Amino acid sequence: MEKTYKMLSVKDLSIAEDFYCGQLGRRIKERHTDHLLLDGGIVLQKAVDSPGQLTLSIKNFDRLLEGLCAEPTILAENGLRRIQLHDPDGNTLILCEDAVVKAMRYLADGWAPQQIERVVQLPLSSIEQAQQRLQTFHILHGADIKSQASHYIQEIRSIESLVYPPHLVSSIRGMQARYQCVEDSFILLMHGQRLAAYINVFPMRDSLYRAVLEDDTIHDDDIRPADIQPYSQEHLNHLYIFSIAMHPDYQGSDAIIALSGELVRFLREKEEQGFAIGSISATTVSDAGRRTAAALGLQAVQPINGGYVVYSAQREAVRQMMYRCKP
Repeated sequence: MEKTYKMLSVKDLSIAEDFYCGQLGRRIKERHTDHLLLDGGIVLQKAVDSPGQLTLSIKNFDRLLEGLCAEPTILAENGLRRIQLHDPDGNTLILCEDAVVKAMRYLADGWAPQQIERVVQLPLSSIEQAQQRLQTFHILHGADIKSQASHYIQEIRSIESLVYPPHLVSSIRGMQARYQCVEDSFILLMHGQRLAAYINVFPMRDSLYRAVLEDDTIHDDDIRPADIQPYSQEHLNHLYIFSIAMHPDYQGSDAIIALSGELVRFLREKEEQGFAIGSISATTVSDAGRRTAAALGLQAVQPINGGYVVYSAQREAVRQMMYRCKP
């Protein structure tokens, strides 16, 4: 099949590269003296032609909005967001939320394909494509790995070693002790037999809950079994997202959608089983962590030593997050 290219004229390739790669996240496939070929078949041609117009599908629309500080326009026809802006050469760009990624987020939050087709008005073919992409992953919970807990904890620590600074990598002993307190504290995202990403979340005792929100230092591997308590139906459960980590091979992929969707479903199930969630807190140590916390509906509470930021959401905000996309 012949490749279709989308061409725009630009006066300065270096300025155009800064905009399209730096702000829009496009990657250079080929570099030539008079033009750049970007992923998605976009050609930036050095020329002095009149400004043109281009419509682009954006996979990570929320991250784009963070960088551009632009307000999206909601399209009533299909629920997909879009914004219009101009590049440094005056070319008009219409940036649209990717339909398949949108469907994937609904699927990850528990919607059936027919419900997405009816409510969001996406073609069923796009929804099925999204479903196929999500099905390349599967989920294991902490209770599922009980017989192989030592193996998986080693795998989890290996990923931490790749993405966290050494002083924030948990000890094997600390992980095992916390896991024994609450077995379903791990949500593991598997790609075949390979661990792609994980979330570690558990209920805190009141003393740790106060310390996380009030102290000016991070609470990490210093958290002991005495700081953790099992889920209770007798009182509100205050949860701490101890860590979220993704193997570098899966960063920027569909993995984060699958993992965050499973967290939403997991919390919703706890709520419906009578384990009321009173709050969720996390300490973020990177820009990616802050984006993830914000996407889950957590708000920045305070910066702490080390350049880290504590995020938290109280009960009403947590319920809005849990039921934001429930069919």
